Amino acid sequence: MHPEPSGRRFVCLCLSLAALASAHLVSAAGSGPAPRADLAAMSPPLSRAIAQANSAPVHAWIYFKDRAVGTGEIRIRALRRAESALPAHTLWRRSKTMGVNVVDETDVPVSNDYAAQVLATGATRREVSRYLNAMSVQATTAQLLAIAGLPCVERLDLVRSYQRSEIEPWSGEAASDIVEAPPTAIRFPEPRPMGAAALDSTQYGYSWKQLRQIEVTKMHDAGYHGEGVLLCILDAGAQTNHSAFNYPGHPLQVAARRDFIQGDTIIANQAGKDSTGQDSHGTYTLSTIGAYFPGRYLGAAYECRFLLGKTEYVPTETPIEEDHWLAGTEWADSLGADVISSSLGYRDFEAPFVNSSYTYPDLDGHHATTTRAAEIAAAHGIVVVNAMGNDGSLAYPGNKMIAPADADSIISSGAVDSTGVVASFSSKGPTWDRRIKPDIMARGVKTWTVAYSNNTGYTQVNGTSFSTPLTAGAVALLLQKFPGAKPIDVINAIHLSGDRSSSPDTVYGWGLLHIFGASLSVPLSVDSGGTDRGLPGLSLGLAPNSPNPFHVSTRIHYALSGVAGSRRGSLKVFDVSGRLVVTLREGDLAPGAHQAIWDGRRSDGSVARTGIYFYRLQSGTQSLTRRMILIR
Repeated sequence: MHPEPSGRRFVCLCLSLAALASAHLVSAAGSGPAPRADLAAMSPPLSRAIAQANSAPVHAWIYFKDRAVGTGEIRIRALRRAESALPAHTLWRRSKTMGVNVVDETDVPVSNDYAAQVLATGATRREVSRYLNAMSVQATTAQLLAIAGLPCVERLDLVRSYQRSEIEPWSGEAASDIVEAPPTAIRFPEPRPMGAAALDSTQYGYSWKQLRQIEVTKMHDAGYHGEGVLLCILDAGAQTNHSAFNYPGHPLQVAARRDFIQGDTIIANQAGKDSTGQDSHGTYTLSTIGAYFPGRYLGAAYECRFLLGKTEYVPTETPIEEDHWLAGTEWADSLGADVISSSLGYRDFEAPFVNSSYTYPDLDGHHATTTRAAEIAAAHGIVVVNAMGNDGSLAYPGNKMIAPADADSIISSGAVDSTGVVASFSSKGPTWDRRIKPDIMARGVKTWTVAYSNNTGYTQVNGTSFSTPLTAGAVALLLQKFPGAKPIDVINAIHLSGDRSSSPDTVYGWGLLHIFGASLSVPLSVDSGGTDRGLPGLSLGLAPNSPNPFHVSTRIHYALSGVAGSRRGSLKVFDVSGRLVVTLREGDLAPGAHQAIWDGRRSDGSVARTGIYFYRLQSGTQSLTRRMILIR
């Protein structure tokens, strides 16, 4: 018996949908106004997936027409509620890219009434996205037709999927591949000042070469290890019982965990729910950044705090679906993540997923759902680092990147070996709209990580999944040095640091990452202060307040130079809305270094609330502004 041609099958599907729609309308006759059964609301990929499913339920996105808050006072109150729900660090990070308006329409929740109408059809909820004003559901054809007829629904689309390339040996490790370090660890010395000699390779153990290759060791030597940076890893779960995650006096700093598959906070494998070894891949990626065992292994940014999101279910016969990744990104945004490291992607040009994945024309930086979400996260001040994918050895167009690596406002990481030669599996650019990808390269061939099956061992793995966290860890160091840097500032600095920056291409991008070089390329305007020499003679200096964040009081150092005698000026504190909170100094400011202390009170003596504040030093037409966080 020959299989039915796909074109005939699609035509039959359309006829079947039309018949179901007609029956749906007839059944509604006599019981009030019939809902519209709008077949045009369903995207072609969703229609094809329904045909391929043979009447089984499918996973679909339901996009709503509006957020049910109007344009007046109700909308303003909704935005205020959204802002009040965000922690101070989130507001501070967003202020870098959004100014004083630190919330927008993407923060307004999906209407509960709209969601209830969808679920009343019998569909099963999967995820709800405030970014896209949408929800994903599992639903039958009849249920999708009923949903399409709801007045609040704009359109329906397929939840796209992807199957991880088997290039990565993450699904298992042979005992012969695991090595043990010498039992006597060498204690890591205190951070050294800029210009000091690089630490000896014995301090890093197995991670020395891969970190030195991208200049992470130079950043460590300069005193940057990720302190104060919140980094989110979206992966398939992780085990954190390895000795390098539990070094005495220096355990892994996990701020929050979330399992978006099972709906709980357990990211390690759960018997009867997860597949064997599911959390191995995330264990590997986490260790490249956060592991700490002096003399055996050091991660790229081991002083970071981590958000660990489990967004992937990985049995080889099951495609990875994008809606959990989207939920993870929104979660990271809401908790204040500075960096997202994602080794996942959504695109497959091969059977059996050809009808449920994105095509090459979809990879234009704006079309794929995860790409749009990544762009929103970047607009909110998050530096998103994503793997290019492991399909570089396939024929065109199968060798192209995975979504969201096509986004134009994130860092897409390809893989090289220890000598800097591109890995054969590293996916290639350009994007469909001809932009260069990857952005940068790091080691993804025989990358050292902690072992999964041995809590004291170490192993090597392959894939852009592992060049990506190396890149993300390096980015965390850059953000520690330049906390005011926007994602675009970070991207530009990384591009300039690459060893192919003068002639980027679609195989290497801008070349091998040199993060120390990038730290010398960030514009002075984002160094959260510094000096301002906009006018001849006068120079202003404004240092970071300390401590920051603070609970009771904080000290602010400032300076004037290059002028003879005093000059009129002021040092004032403002809230995120631009309202004056208190004036710390005003009048004649003498040349030299000075300091002021803010006790967290307003000018009327009342206690200022938890939140982001700005302090501004101004003299004439020149000014410098920095951010600080008050936590009560």
